[in-house]
Amino acid sequence: MSDPTFMIRTDPVIGEEDPFLSNTWDKANMEMETRLEIEHDSDGQHTAFGAVMGVEQGTYTGTGAELIVSLTDSDLYVKFIEIYTENAALPTMASDTMASTEAKQITNTAFTSTDIKSMSQGQFTVISSAEANAVGETYYYTAWGWFKTLAGVAGTGTYAEAELDFIQHGETVECLTQPTDLTADPPTRPGYQFLQKFNAGHANDATAMHKLKAFSGSGIVGIETLTYTGDGAGGTQDIALTHITDINKILIFSDTAEYPVIKTGSMSANDFKFLYNGAVDTNGYLLFGQREITVEDTLNTVSQVYHVIVWGTEEVDWSESYDSSGAYIKSLAVYDGNLYAGSGTNGKVFVFDGSTWSESYDSSETYITSLAVYDGNLYAGAYPGGKVFVFDGSTWSESYDSSETDITSLAVYDGNLYAGSGTNGKVLVFDGSTWSESYDSSEAWIMSLAVYDGNLYAGTNPGGKVFVFDGSTWSESYDSSEADIRCLAVYDGSLYAGTYPGGKVLVFDGSTWSESYDSSETDITSLAVYDGNLYAGTATNGKVFVFDGSTWSESYDSSEAWIMSLAVYDGNLYAGTATNGKVFVTI
Repeated sequence: MSDPTFMIRTDPVIGEEDPFLSNTWDKANMEMETRLEIEHDSDGQHTAFGAVMGVEQGTYTGTGAELIVSLTDSDLYVKFIEIYTENAALPTMASDTMASTEAKQITNTAFTSTDIKSMSQGQFTVISSAEANAVGETYYYTAWGWFKTLAGVAGTGTYAEAELDFIQHGETVECLTQPTDLTADPPTRPGYQFLQKFNAGHANDATAMHKLKAFSGSGIVGIETLTYTGDGAGGTQDIALTHITDINKILIFSDTAEYPVIKTGSMSANDFKFLYNGAVDTNGYLLFGQREITVEDTLNTVSQVYHVIVWGTEEVDWSESYDSSGAYIKSLAVYDGNLYAGSGTNGKVFVFDGSTWSESYDSSETYITSLAVYDGNLYAGAYPGGKVFVFDGSTWSESYDSSETDITSLAVYDGNLYAGSGTNGKVLVFDGSTWSESYDSSEAWIMSLAVYDGNLYAGTNPGGKVFVFDGSTWSESYDSSEADIRCLAVYDGSLYAGTYPGGKVLVFDGSTWSESYDSSETDITSLAVYDGNLYAGTATNGKVFVFDGSTWSESYDSSEAWIMSLAVYDGNLYAGTATNGKVFVTI
């Protein structure tokens, strides 16, 4: 048994006696959990389809000749398999009841490939093909099946234990099985439910993550699981999705089904396939919509529970949350369960409690340029008086009246509140009782502040420099070719910086600065981490770009000129804008 390991046992739904001591446990009602830890950090649960007792994932390298792929668990008899490459748009799939001459490439209503020749106990065989066995190509497989042999166990209705090895994580799951009849070949297990578990420990492993995301072609970037109960009402039922917007492939099975139903985006609305003989069902109905599926007839039987796995594109939709009385929403921050927005040109602070926006403070300044939470209070930097206001949850007051004109940025570091300022490029510090000067830079403006790897970083204007403070000494970290380091944010172990006028995103890995993205915009005005990705607000076209760790793309093209600020609140990403002072939110 490999390390690390985790041990999982089943809990009977019906029958209160210990299954190790009695046979009264109702195996037909035993259900096990599937946990898919995916990049949007949402967990989905479903049970395996009937008669399937185990699952194994792994990889193999194509040889270009007929190839027998051996499973890690030689006792797993393969009933259903999926194979894909990193560049495949759609998978190759088959079941053990499909003839070797039947095609199995799931691309449309026709089966046009014979990639998977056979499957049996502890192995499957693939022929030479681009889809399943090209020379030097890496293939990922998921094999579902049951255990044909259970060593040391004999007789009908005897409880036994079996191991499942998940080679992609190097972990072992020990599971309790209850074969109906071990003397049969194969053993019969009607209506049996069993465990599939994909461990959360691979979260930062790109290779393992790819396996959970399945194939990467044709915009497939996410996976979602759900259950629904057939209602039979009017024949059809709409099932809502939460993450996947554009569906590329779907797999549906019931609690008692031995094989799943499969459908891809290239198949017509009235077509889906039963994966046991390759037959296409044209009487049922399975339609893909935006964030939903529609089912009918055989997929909507009254009171039948169905389990769904959906692969497709995850797109973030945006809508307008608030149209303020100001022209700019220059800052956003979460405090005491609410979202606060600093505005200009009226110098107000607005607050959102999750349902309603209202005015929290009408300051004596023109712009509220920065917001930060420190020591249980909300602090607000302002322009043109260079003041800092503080809110204790009930009352606003003045914390500091600096000699600067603008408090452009705020950040908490090493137990103190730091404030970047202009037009003299100073960094001020507040220890909870007294304000003082931490640094007088060679620049005019300290535009941004962020804490990274135990140090405080400051982005400047007009030299486009980044300074760093280690708690005792300030020094120069980077001198960019840009004029302005507008914003700073930490994502996936690196420090990112948005610039003007090149509209670039720079990245620092702790030792070297480099360019992460050269956008079509002139200004990267704001950065925030949301749902496992890095988002960048821009000007002068008011766009939001998103970075998933490997690729930048456009998330939103707003009606505004500037995305001035970004913040995550109550599970959504909010964006403050100019020149109409709106707040947009992801939905």
